[in-house]
Amino acid sequence: MRRTSVSRKIFVICNTAFLLTMALLCLLPLVNLFAISLSGKSAANSGAVTFWPIDFTLLAYEKTFQNNNFIRSLVISFLRTGLGTVLSMFLITTAGYALSKDFRGRTQLMWFFVFTMLFGGGLIPTYLVNSALGLKNNFLVYVLPGAFSCYNLILIMNFFRSIPKSLEEAALIDG
Repeated sequence: MRRTSVSRKIFVICNTAFLLTMALLCLLPLVNLFAISLSGKSAANSGAVTFWPIDFTLLAYEKTFQNNNFIRSLVISFLRTGLGTVLSMFLITTAGYALSKDFRGRTQLMWFFVFTMLFGGGLIPTYLVNSALGLKNNFLVYVLPGAFSCYNLILIMNFFRSIPKSLEEAALIDG
């Protein structure tokens, strides 16, 4: 068993103390926000709440969940995340697998994707394209524009390239 030096122990202690302090500094505002949300209106407005609720009440949460716009926004967020993730994974894995193989024009096609990653169209052309495609005032405007990420394509393509040919051949033979 290797012995640790005194300087190493001091470094570990100081590093741990620093990281715990930073974690606490990140968490304390969230604890304060949660305590304010559980406090009464007068205590919250006066600024008396620190890390423990004063005049405990769930009225803020009751009003929030009674608001139909909040529930609708929450459902849209979940749908957008779920549908966007599934669609993006489907598009990127199929394109990444195809681009990991050797075929004529693969380099030019890859440069086309990289070019779109480096030079975006801009806000107004994106709006015009979305309007022309009928995505204006449509739920799919949240999902389709971000469905294909060139950065993720490069990651998936390199993953497929890292799979040995012998493993692919064995999978084809075994079924």
